[in-house]
Amino acid sequence: VMTITNSTISNNDSGNNGGGVFNQGDFTIINATLSGNAASRSGGGIAHFASNIFENTLTLTNTTIVSNTANVSTFGGDGGGVFAGPNTSIAANNTLMANNSNADGQSSDCSGELVFSGVNLLETQTGCTLSGDTSTLISNQDPRVAPLDDNGGPTLTHLLIDGSPAIDAGDSTNCPATDQRGVERPQDGDDDGTAGCDIGAVEIGDPTPPQTPTPTSTPSVGPLPTMTPPTVTPTPTPNPEPPSGPDGAQRVYLSLLVR
Repeated sequence: VMTITNSTISNNDSGNNGGGVFNQGDFTIINATLSGNAASRSGGGIAHFASNIFENTLTLTNTTIVSNTANVSTFGGDGGGVFAGPNTSIAANNTLMANNSNADGQSSDCSGELVFSGVNLLETQTGCTLSGDTSTLISNQDPRVAPLDDNGGPTLTHLLIDGSPAIDAGDSTNCPATDQRGVERPQDGDDDGTAGCDIGAVEIGDPTPPQTPTPTSTPSVGPLPTMTPPTVTPTPTPNPEPPSGPDGAQRVYLSLLVR
């Protein structure tokens, strides 16, 4: 099973299916962002197909899929965010799919079978076949997602804006220990006193500013006594007489540097 973690796949184009990812087989994506990808046919963000005749599953955990586009040519296609082909399904947990588009106005966020667990945010259900736990699904709401930007960590990400329905709304029991940037999960992002895992790849921290520590006074130290160095009177040293050879001539020693 192939796995992608803590990564951003953005601003890619495909002349066929799968603007960001084209997959055939079992595949897992955790703490990742797919943004700004485009496909001429289906699956602006992800196109997931069966491998030969075998049914397989794409699993998404705390993944953000926004601003992707499908069907950008005249070929036709579905699933601006994700596309699941025949004999396949996409399993989603704590995943956000929103603000994607399809040139024909249909199946903007997804197309094919989506199997939900935990809590997910799917802005537009049109074009999808939904199964699993849909009772906690957040849909038909503005996700309040900021543009792709440097929000810390090694990759670009989409922050959740204050008031986003995704903040603290995820399933904390099936939440990675950190977000895509390495920020600890879960946190109290809506400042209600209870920490909760955010839906998507990024965890919003407690908005309450940290308390400013009270400065501690530093005891002052008085001046140290001045030390007067003793006076030293140099004693002249007589120059030795140069040694004389047996014939009374002065000897000269040469240092030779051989190169």
